[in-house]
Amino acid sequence: MAVRIRPARREDVPAIQRVVSDSWRAAYDELLPPKALSFIGDEERFLPAESLTEVIDTGNANMLVALREGNVIGEIQFATGPATHAFVAPAEGETQLQSLYVDPDHWRAGVGSALVEAGVDRLDGDADAVLVEVLSENADARRFYRSEGFEPADERVVELFGLPYPSTIMRRPLR
Repeated sequence: MAVRIRPARREDVPAIQRVVSDSWRAAYDELLPPKALSFIGDEERFLPAESLTEVIDTGNANMLVALREGNVIGEIQFATGPATHAFVAPAEGETQLQSLYVDPDHWRAGVGSALVEAGVDRLDGDADAVLVEVLSENADARRFYRSEGFEPADERVVELFGLPYPSTIMRRPLR
């Protein structure tokens, strides 16, 4: 069955929490310590419903969900404007892909690509480029973003759960 993409709604919040948590645990099982994976498994602590609802209600970020058979199986969130860039400080004309998570049962089925393209289309020419940050050791994520037209642009070290991790900032020109 085909994937349908639409803007996130308040009633999607529990499913988004589940998808993000499941995706993090699957993607980072070998990279993060057990204590971090346990925290990620607590969906409300890891990604509070209140925070997600605020993002959806304010509209400051373009948040979309992917649905298959009526169930949320993925989400993407683009941040536009200087107040919304929590991770990467883009230059003028750039926006940040803040999150892209797909239920691990639907990995490699075109869901992530469909979300990226739908999200980029919604930017309506407001950005010259999109930036995304991935953990450098996450080869699958780097490979996926390269297939979507992103190229490494910078590197830095981020702190996650009290530990340092190298990260790669990738950039996709839109014009």
